Amino acid sequence: MPTFLRVLFRFSAVFTTLLAMSCAPSEDEPGMLLGAETAAPGAPPYISLVALQKVVSSHTSHNIEINSSAVVPHAMVNVGRGGTHLGTIIPDFLIQMQEGVGRYEKLANASDVAANIQLIHAFRAGAYHFVVYADSGIESIEDFKGKKIFAGPLRGGSATMARTLIEEGTGYVAGKDYTMVDLDMRGGDASFMDGHVDVLIRTPAIGAAIIEQLGITRDIRMIGFNDKIVDFLQNELSQVGCFITEIEPETYTGQINDAPVRTMGFIQLTGVNRFVPEPVVYDMTKALWTHLDEFKRVSPEVLKNVSVDSAFEGMTGELHPGAYRFYLEAGFDIPPNIIPGALDD
Repeated sequence: MPTFLRVLFRFSAVFTTLLAMSCAPSEDEPGMLLGAETAAPGAPPYISLVALQKVVSSHTSHNIEINSSAVVPHAMVNVGRGGTHLGTIIPDFLIQMQEGVGRYEKLANASDVAANIQLIHAFRAGAYHFVVYADSGIESIEDFKGKKIFAGPLRGGSATMARTLIEEGTGYVAGKDYTMVDLDMRGGDASFMDGHVDVLIRTPAIGAAIIEQLGITRDIRMIGFNDKIVDFLQNELSQVGCFITEIEPETYTGQINDAPVRTMGFIQLTGVNRFVPEPVVYDMTKALWTHLDEFKRVSPEVLKNVSVDSAFEGMTGELHPGAYRFYLEAGFDIPPNIIPGALDD
């Protein structure tokens, strides 16, 4: 049987239901303008919400207004407190909030705030790129000592994780063994290209244009993770939305690596405040999955991994009842630990 027929039969049950639901008339209800907070334009969190905004505004009576000046860990708190309706959720940070530890150790009523965050979908969003110019003399993570490194705003999730990865791999501590530069994304990229930053750490999808442009005028090298970092990820973070992946040689223009480099891919979640009405979240979830091709066209390189197979991958919280109702009706295989009310058991 040809490959395309095997794929068609494999997903026929789910997509037949999706097609029927997309053609069914919706109940008349007033539209809702939802606020969303996420990272800066160009980053996977922003792109995924723009794609959701597109299908929601086109195929429902609702719309989404995006604030792209937020730092994701803080936006998560705002979602939980009801200051905004939805946003990007980092699986590991949601666990920290649920337990009142880590970056949320000082957050008042952290577990209650976390309980107000419910989920819509998950996707493999991007991967860490540790980039240096080929003539910098930096060939491994051990060469980061004494260097200036940019990994995004210091309060953000990318910078927090980068500091952890560097310390696990080398023992180097930010502010003591190297300098972590605090700039916005645009300023950090410019500083790297101007030579004021030695190492650029970015988290787009592999093959992203934002990395491609760096090698157009000067050769670049990807710095891979050493065994210490890989062991840390496999032992400590395997259940919280992280996975080991590789950046192949010649992925980017000007890339001089002659062998694959190991790095960390990550999963991101779209979350919503639990008090957003159930029919609204149902409509949003339905719009996403019944118009998935349109959703992906916003940025094929970033959204290529959004699929039925990975709709719940890495979820560390419960589905919103509206999303749950859609997935149940559409025939998705829903893990029992993310069914609404599961965390109360």
